[in-house]
Amino acid sequence: MKWILIFGVLLIVGFGSFFAFIKFNPPLIEGGLGATEDKKTVVISLGNKGIGDIHFTGVNFNSESSPSEVAFQVVDAASGFTISNNFEEEENTHFQSVPKTVMNPKTDPVPQNDEDIIYGLSVSAEERIHTVTVAYEYFGLRFLKEISIK
Repeated sequence: MKWILIFGVLLIVGFGSFFAFIKFNPPLIEGGLGATEDKKTVVISLGNKGIGDIHFTGVNFNSESSPSEVAFQVVDAASGFTISNNFEEEENTHFQSVPKTVMNPKTDPVPQNDEDIIYGLSVSAEERIHTVTVAYEYFGLRFLKEISIK
C-alpha cells in the first residue's frame, strides 16, 4: 500500500513538472519577417522547438483587431514565402487556413537546407500592423505569442 501511495505521488509530481516546464518554455518560435512597405501585409516565419504538434486557434493584430485576411504558407525552403495581400490568387504558394494548420515538432523558422518545410504566417489588414498575436494549443495547454512588427 505504501508503494502505491509513493508511486501515485511521484506520478502527480512528474505530470505537474512536465506541464510547468511546457508552460514556462512555450514551443512556438519566430524567425524572419517580411512586410510590404506600408506594413499592412506581413509574413512571419514560425517554428516549433517542442516535441509535439502545435494547433493554431486564432490570430489578431494590434491588440484585439481581426485581420482582413490571414493564412499560413506551408512550403519548402527552396520555394520561399510570398508577400501578397490576396492569399487565394497566388499559384506558386500553398496557403491554408489558420485552424487547419498543424505545425510539426522540431521545425526551424530558419531553414537549414532547401528540402526543409517552413511555416509562414501571412497577415493582411486595412491599417498598419504593429503587433501580431498568435493563439495556439500545445499538449492541451493554451498559449498566446505576441510578435512585434518593426
